Amino acid sequence: MAVTYKVLTPLMHDQTTYGVGELVDHAALGDDTATHLARNKVIELLPQSADGATPDVNVYPPPLAPESPIPSQEGDQQSTKKGEASQDAAPSPLNLNQAEEAALEALPYIGPKTAERLIDNRPYETLDQAREASGLSAAKWDELLPQLSI
Repeated sequence: MAVTYKVLTPLMHDQTTYGVGELVDHAALGDDTATHLARNKVIELLPQSADGATPDVNVYPPPLAPESPIPSQEGDQQSTKKGEASQDAAPSPLNLNQAEEAALEALPYIGPKTAERLIDNRPYETLDQAREASGLSAAKWDELLPQLSI
């Protein structure tokens, strides 16, 4: 007769992760590990009937597989980590002749007064004209250049 345990706290054993409420077979853990985990209340022995069935127990999905990359249709690597942006997708440059004040203020070194100067002196034919209107130093402007367009 197979002995089955219910997982009480998240468990990782032999590179397999078991979530709370999942069922794990004694053979998957081994005698020593099962004894240790039961004593520390990580797993609990499930009652079994004479025919080996575990009455009134919800069977949960199999153990969780390790996280793996999600393939994209173009074949490039995508991350499975939440909140991680793709390294290939750079933001589009901000057009200084069309940008709203809030978009300008979102850039480093540009506050409300600088944004207002940039808007008041439109249109620009070159980024150098915009730098002069901004009043920013050449060093700060050079840092912003990859994010700007005309």
